[in-house]
Amino acid sequence: MKELKGVLANKNTQFLIGIDHTKFLLNEARKADKANKAELTALFYATYFEHQINHLIYLTGQRKKLSDSCIKNILRKASLEDKCTWILEVLGMKQINRDHLEKINSIAEVRNRFVHYKWPSLDDEQLNKEEAMLKATLVNVQKTVNCIRKFEEKHLFKGTRKKTLRKLGKDMRE
Repeated sequence: MKELKGVLANKNTQFLIGIDHTKFLLNEARKADKANKAELTALFYATYFEHQINHLIYLTGQRKKLSDSCIKNILRKASLEDKCTWILEVLGMKQINRDHLEKINSIAEVRNRFVHYKWPSLDDEQLNKEEAMLKATLVNVQKTVNCIRKFEEKHLFKGTRKKTLRKLGKDMRE
C-alpha cells in the first residue's frame, strides 16, 4: 500500500485509461449462443479471444520494455495464430495449447466469413453442412475461454490477481 500511495502522491505520475470490452464481449457471445445465432456467437467469442491475447501481449511487452511502436506493430501486423504461438514464446510464455488454438482459429474463421461476407450462393445440402460446421465449431467453447483466463492469470498475475485485488481493496478502505 505504501508503494501505491507513493505513486499517487507523485505529481509526475501519469495515468492512462484503457477500455476493457472483454466482459461485454463474453456476455454478448453467451446471449447470441442462447438465441441460436451462431455467426454472432462466433463474432463475439473470436473478438473476445483476440482482445484477451492482445491485452496479454501489450502488458507483457510493456513489462519487457518493448517500445510502444514495437508493441503496436505486433498487435496490428501479426496474425492471431502468430500471437498465440511464437510471439508468446518470444515474450517468455508458453504457446497456447494446440487444441485451444485450433478452437480459437476455427471461431475466428467463422467470424471472418461473417464479417467479410461475399454473398455466397449455397444449395440446401451446402447450407446444412455450413450450419453443422458452425455448431460444431462452437461446441465446448467455454473450455477455451477458461484456458485463456487461466493463461492470463498465470502469466500476467502469477496466480495472485484475486489476492492482490482483495488486499488492495482492503488497504484502500483503511
